[in-house]
Amino acid sequence: MMKKLFAIALIVILTALTCACGAMTNEMEPRSAYDAPAEDVGYGYVDEEGYADYDDDESPTAAKATSSSTLNGSAAPPEIQKKIIKNAEVRMQSMDVKKTYAEILDFAQKNSGYQFSQSTRSNEEYTSIEAQIKIAPDKLDAFLEFIGECGDVTNCDVSASDITAEYFDTEIRLKAKRESLEVHYEILRNTTKTKEILDIQATIDAIIADIESMEGRLRYWNSQVDESTVTLSISQKDDPDAVEIPEIKWNALKFSDMGKITRNGLVAVVNTIYSVLQWLLMVLVILSPIWVPVGALIFWLVWRSRNKRKKLNAAVNQGQNPMG
Repeated sequence: MMKKLFAIALIVILTALTCACGAMTNEMEPRSAYDAPAEDVGYGYVDEEGYADYDDDESPTAAKATSSSTLNGSAAPPEIQKKIIKNAEVRMQSMDVKKTYAEILDFAQKNSGYQFSQSTRSNEEYTSIEAQIKIAPDKLDAFLEFIGECGDVTNCDVSASDITAEYFDTEIRLKAKRESLEVHYEILRNTTKTKEILDIQATIDAIIADIESMEGRLRYWNSQVDESTVTLSISQKDDPDAVEIPEIKWNALKFSDMGKITRNGLVAVVNTIYSVLQWLLMVLVILSPIWVPVGALIFWLVWRSRNKRKKLNAAVNQGQNPMG
């Protein structure tokens, strides 16, 4: 009987020791993020058993970021607004240049655009206009489409430049400069030594110059981003300088064509002669330090030679005279 009781007690003690060792081992082993309770790792929502629950295709890191954003009540950071400069250059032809430009400018003004610059060249037969028109970037496409309806567009180039990185980098550096300026003003207020005051004031002046430069750059960029510039060139459709002239056959020349060709040829010859005379006059003026002394020397030598010849002839004549 005693042997049975001893055996039972020994079995109970061994079982208790085994359970205790297993519990200690589990406590010593580190738990992974998947085994930790949701309140420790901060993912998703907490289920009835106190553990995190999230989708199988969602990583723990992403779940944690989502939960943190939701629990803190803050939305995701806003997207950075792009800073893009859009401009266009258009070359076109029209039978009535001034009327076409008036229609284009009227369309731009009705869409909050305006004329930035304009120049007109006209002669007896032909007219051309060069202009720059400012318009909002979101209306640039409609404006270019309208221009295409007003005449024959021979060239249209649209360019876009993304200055987002440079713009926000300048904004960040501008903010840092302003903060630095406040710090230096505070140091200046608490300084009484003359040398330190002069040094700090020089630093403040340099910081202010940098701030003004950055602010000016940002204002310029904003103006470029807020308004697109359309460089417009309109030439008359039958302008020989604007369109290619078909080959003219002599048997098909009209009297008016002959008159134009003759007049142009005569003008070209006169211009050539006039240009040659101008260049000759300029060459004579430029070389005057050389040819003036040389000419004077030649004139003196000729004059001297003639005088000697006259004297010699006079002496010979006197020797032949018997009365002499």
